[in-house]
Amino acid sequence: MRSQDVRIDVTGEADPGGPPVVMVTVHMPDDLETPGIVAVGLPGGGYNRRYYDLRIDGYSNYSQAAYHTARGWVFVACDPIGVGESSRPATPHTIAEVARVQDAVVRQLRKRLAAGSLTPSLAPVPDAYLIGLGQSMGGCFTIAAQGAHASYDAVGILGFSAVHTQMPMPAGGIAQVPPGQARADLSGDDAAAAMMVSFQWGFHWEDVPEDIAKTDLATVPFRAGDDIPAWASPPLPCGVDMLAPDVVAVEAAAITCPVLVAAGERDVVPAPRAEPAAYKSSGDITVHVSATMAHMHNFASTREGFWQRIHRWGASVAG
Repeated sequence: MRSQDVRIDVTGEADPGGPPVVMVTVHMPDDLETPGIVAVGLPGGGYNRRYYDLRIDGYSNYSQAAYHTARGWVFVACDPIGVGESSRPATPHTIAEVARVQDAVVRQLRKRLAAGSLTPSLAPVPDAYLIGLGQSMGGCFTIAAQGAHASYDAVGILGFSAVHTQMPMPAGGIAQVPPGQARADLSGDDAAAAMMVSFQWGFHWEDVPEDIAKTDLATVPFRAGDDIPAWASPPLPCGVDMLAPDVVAVEAAAITCPVLVAAGERDVVPAPRAEPAAYKSSGDITVHVSATMAHMHNFASTREGFWQRIHRWGASVAG
């Protein structure tokens, strides 16, 4: 796999809060100049574009980008505006503003692919099929961009509910620090411990190597400090909005392209098979639930089966 970082400047196209520059990494097959399918991956809250190309000391085969490029796709891993190495606006963006910037990025990707100017390694691709893949928070942004702007040719929503995103807990409730007086009686350490039980159970299945899960969760949820993992980034303020029911219901209902709803067996999508009802205008909706997988799919032992299902779906809708 060949990889190249590319700076996408969409100043004048979508610039609330200052000139927006979005950083992407274009992952390409070693022996392909003209791709047919180009996937654009947005990470979840607390993660950056390296989530799609995980490099973990002592481990291998954690790169979703490498899986897809080995089978002929180009994979563009993207830091949404305000995340990772993309520019950070002075005023936090709303979901709709992030989606507007993302649509401008996708339109520029199409133009540069057609002109052969995205990277020196790719010949012009005037008719590339663009698939938007969004994990967790990235799924919310993908729905918002597609519903409002029809940015992509198809979208895969990975671990996000268009109905109501909720963090799972061992007892089946919603993850939260105890409210009211019960919360007041907790020390800061106890409150953090209560939250971490929820994150540990909801983010990683029990068979994820302990050192990997520990490294990933050490700075969750705020991702503060100098020792956060290479794949991590402080979450966006609008991330909290995504836990409200129907937060992108209007946008989901407006999507007309093929939709893949994919989740882990233990995920933030309470009823995956009920999700198609949210996509009222799409005539092509696929649901996949991956066994032995929690919310952070690319760390799971069953990740390759998950990637395979995404790849087969993408190939089928692209024709």
